[in-house]
Parts: sequence; structure tokens; C-alpha cells
Amino acid sequence: MAQADLDAILKEFLDFGTVKSDISDISNNVKLISSKIVEIEKQLDYLAKQVLEQNNRIDSVAQYMTEQMEIFSEQIGDKTGIIQPKTEQPSVDQAPKQNEKTPVLLSNATGRYREILSLLINEGFFTYSKLADRLSISQSRVRAYIADLKRYYSVPITSIRDNEGVKVGISPEFVNQILGVR
Repeated sequence: MAQADLDAILKEFLDFGTVKSDISDISNNVKLISSKIVEIEKQLDYLAKQVLEQNNRIDSVAQYMTEQMEIFSEQIGDKTGIIQPKTEQPSVDQAPKQNEKTPVLLSNATGRYREILSLLINEGFFTYSKLADRLSISQSRVRAYIADLKRYYSVPITSIRDNEGVKVGISPEFVNQILGVR
């Protein structure tokens, strides 16, 4: 064999060694990347399990709260007869007819009606603007509530005029009737 042939074979062998080394490096990198992917998959599985556990806890709390609300509603229903959502306007069933005169109890009033009755009973006569300020609502809403108290609850609200303007209130006799004072 000629020297040139030996040099070519040696060069080819050295080139093959370099390629083999490169292949070995690539193989090692692929193994490293694969192991990292396996670690990441394990972490993702763990996080997914944690999320599922949290969702299960949230579902359990939501179910518990729903059950407690149902129990509470049943208890309230047992005491009042019917459960009605709290509304600002009295329902047709709740409000007495216009021609009927039924005694008004504070327990019949809800929400703002109760607040207005409480203020008028405890503190006397108010101007619409002072009532509106105390309740943090508009004067027109106060006027509407007063009109509803007259119409639906037959509360004898009276008006007086003094140096501050027109004031509304409830007669002391009616207050005594509500409170049961003789």
C-alpha cells in the first residue's frame, strides 16, 4: 500500500472518530434533555394533583356552604312561614289592600322601610332632605318610601311645616300603638 492510501485511511479513521465523538456528545445531550423532561413531567403531575385537591376542597366548601344555607333557610322558613327575598318594595301578598286598615308592626317592614320607621319613631319629625342624608339616598327615594309606607302599610304619616320647611313624622298615638304602650 502506498503512503497516500495509508494517509487517506488514517484521515478517514480520524474523521470517523470525530464524528463518533460528536455522536456521543449528542447522545449524552439527548439523555440529559430526556431526564430533564421526565423531571418536568413529574413536577407538572404533582402540580396537577395539587390543583385537583384544591378544586376538591373548594367544591367541598361550596357544598358545605350550600347545605348550611339550605338548613338556615329551613330554620327561617319554620319561624316565618315563608321565605321571601329581601326587597325594597313590598310584595302584593305582603302589602295590605288600600281599603283595608290593618295594624302595622315593625316586623312587617323590611329594609329601608324599617329604617325610616325606626328614625321617625325614635327621633320624631324629619325633613325629606335630612332623612335622605341620614339614609344616604336621594330625596325622591325618601318620598317614594314615605308614600309606600302610607299606601302599603297604612302608616299615618303626618306633615308639619316649621321654620326648617316641611317635615314628616308619625303621630305619637300611632307610635304607642306600634310599641304596645297603652
